[in-house]
Amino acid sequence: MLGQTLLIFIIAIIAYHDEIIGTTFIGRPLVTGVFVGLALGNLQQGLVIGATLELIWMGFMGIGATVPPDVISGGILGTAFAIQTGSSVEVALTLALPIATLGMVIKNLFFVFIIPWMTHMADRKVDEGKYKIAANMHMYAAEAKTIVLAVLVTIAFYFGSPFIEGGITFNIDTYANFLSSICIRPINL
Repeated sequence: MLGQTLLIFIIAIIAYHDEIIGTTFIGRPLVTGVFVGLALGNLQQGLVIGATLELIWMGFMGIGATVPPDVISGGILGTAFAIQTGSSVEVALTLALPIATLGMVIKNLFFVFIIPWMTHMADRKVDEGKYKIAANMHMYAAEAKTIVLAVLVTIAFYFGSPFIEGGITFNIDTYANFLSSICIRPINL
């Protein structure tokens, strides 16, 4: 379990670097699903789950000041939990959507509290004449966000796996039925 947790951390840290080095799409579920499948010993299921999640989140892009659901955390954890429990793609999807939404909330908190604080820190560094530190402050902020999110995904995987394994058989059907009951159903013609 510890080895798998370390591999999940490495996958998460690389995936979250997508936002630092430019948009390479390495953090997309299609890519992370393959690597999670390799890490957990089920490449085929990782690819199937990753492709399904990619179809769901294909158009999610942050435009302007919007923050879309965090497809990296949702993709990694949804895939990992489904593979570990031997569950279906539907279970991965059912888990991934709320996880991605929670990841979005954490990112928003980071953008509201940490980024402005670091911006003011950059202003202070300019006043002190430390221009190089001030010029790199945006990179420090991006790296801090990457590390925080990757660590949170790793902690969620390590501590969440036993919880998900225990609760998947009892609650997932109820949860899936609840989600389908609040969604608009297609009209049969």
